[in-house]
Parts: sequence; structure tokens; C-alpha cells
Amino acid sequence: RAVQERAARLGPMNARGQLWEVVGGSEKGGIVVREAVGFKSAILLERLATGSLVRELDHISCRLQYELVRGQGPPTGWVSTSVAGGKDLLEPRSKTANHAPCTSDDRAPGKRTDTGSARLREHEAPQGSRD
Repeated sequence: RAVQERAARLGPMNARGQLWEVVGGSEKGGIVVREAVGFKSAILLERLATGSLVRELDHISCRLQYELVRGQGPPTGWVSTSVAGGKDLLEPRSKTANHAPCTSDDRAPGKRTDTGSARLREHEAPQGSRD
């Protein structure tokens, strides 16, 4: 229900959301999903499976809030789109999507996306973050 309310507030363009495919995590059974945007937020027990298709709900720096469209994993959560060093964990299905690799600077508190639509909560990534 919260997802539907958020989509209604954002309007028709964002209600549809960009589609992303999970391309990373095959060697670990999928990618880590967190409860909230911050790197110190709780890690969900289930991983988002490689090959899954998700719809973007929010995109803050290299963090993506999603809802599961197809595949296996939590129905919603926060994931990293790439790891520091540039390896993609998710790829946008549209070639026109705004997608930049994560850097160590992206894990700093208060980092904003290019759109400036939202702000990362003030959580710093621990050294050697698993995301």
C-alpha cells in the first residue's frame, strides 16, 4: 500500500519507474538487500537473485529502492547499483537511464543523486561494506 501511495504522489512518470535487471551476485546467491537507504541499516535475510527484474521507486546516489517485478528476493528494499570499483550489480533496462558507478565518495553521508531528488540518510559505510 505504501508503494502505491508513493507512486500516486510522484505522478505518472515516476509511478511506472525505470526497470533494472540484477546482473551481480551470481557467486553469492544474489545481492544484499537492506531495509533502508543507509549502509548501516539492517540487512534482510533473503538476497535479490541474479536475473531478477525490479522497478525503481527511488534512486539516491548509487542506492536504489525497488519493488520486485520478476524473480526471487524480498518484494521491496534498498540495494547498491554497483560496488566501489565499478562492477555493476544492476543494469538499467533503458539505455537512456541515469546510471553512474558507485565510488567511495558515494558512501559518504548526505550524498545526493544527479537529480538531487533525495538525500542519503546520515549513515557512513563501514570499511569493506558488503553492498
